[in-house]
Amino acid sequence: GLYILVSAASPGVGTWFVRFKSSAGKTVHHKLGRSTEMDLDTARQKTREIKAQLVLGQDPHAEKAQRRKLPTLNDFVANEYTAAIKTRKRTWQKDLERYRNHIHPRLGRQRLQDIKKPQIQALHTSVRETGLSGASADHVLKVIRQSFSRAMDYEYVEKNPAMGVKQYNVDNRVERYLDDQELQRLLQVLERHPNKTVSALIKLLLCTGARLREACQAKVADISLKNRVWRIPATHSKSKKLRAVPLNDEAVRLIEELEIPEGQEFLFVNPRTEKPYTSLHKAWSRIRAEAGLEDCRLHDLRHSFISYMLQNGRTLYEAQLVAGHSSSVVTERYAHLSMQSLQDAANAASAVITRASQSTETATE
Repeated sequence: GLYILVSAASPGVGTWFVRFKSSAGKTVHHKLGRSTEMDLDTARQKTREIKAQLVLGQDPHAEKAQRRKLPTLNDFVANEYTAAIKTRKRTWQKDLERYRNHIHPRLGRQRLQDIKKPQIQALHTSVRETGLSGASADHVLKVIRQSFSRAMDYEYVEKNPAMGVKQYNVDNRVERYLDDQELQRLLQVLERHPNKTVSALIKLLLCTGARLREACQAKVADISLKNRVWRIPATHSKSKKLRAVPLNDEAVRLIEELEIPEGQEFLFVNPRTEKPYTSLHKAWSRIRAEAGLEDCRLHDLRHSFISYMLQNGRTLYEAQLVAGHSSSVVTERYAHLSMQSLQDAANAASAVITRASQSTETATE
């Protein structure tokens, strides 16, 4: 059943085929490879292997046809994967951007079952070498891992080839807090800012430690000044759980001074679009420049709020609850800020020892 096909279109180059009856009784011409890639001895060896498979009841041609039906990584991501994450992940657009920029050019055209762990490892290494940070390279790896995890759910593949590829796990967290002078400069700029709504929104971030998305989506109905609580729905909370934010005196005063028209749904509305704010990028850039805080991000106001609690004697557990951290591990990054209060507590014991020591010395004399 072994033969070589030579055509005028490829002079001097042939293609090896083996002819046999399939399990369905049809004559099949199974391609082995080109003569430039495979010599006669290798073609004969492949033919013997195929005959052995046929004796065992296997159909190599049917398996090859089945492989053609499996989607490429591009097809799978464009269809099943994208549809799945759109309703489950807030950052799905960032994931697709990472896929288009880094994964598609290297692995996108390959079929799912053909992508192996060494290829993913090489991709992970190469995106780091092209200039991405370790954390960004890890995000690319996570997109591949999650894609194959979903492919396993659809039974396209039996195992996830991205499992076992180690992340860089670079700690790139930026810790930036406003000191007393910086805080004073920022508040002065906010006081004279012409857009009172933007000014109030930023002050609320500073007074509550809330995230920007949470504040932009805050509704009048979510605020209870009587109970001094701001309830953040699970749909707007990063932890995807209902969160209750205690309102301190400054936050209550700020909300009471807002001039909210009757019937307005959201706490902060952009007068130009008559919709809630989605970004303060331009406004914040001007504000921080005027206050001399060019390296300060809006999210750093949240860090500052947490640091103020810890530096004034509150515990890490209290800070975790107020900030709405899903895990104490996140709050522990601020542990060094509470060291002053711990030193003050230790000094209380020191004072007792000092008094006793002085009394001992007096008695000895």
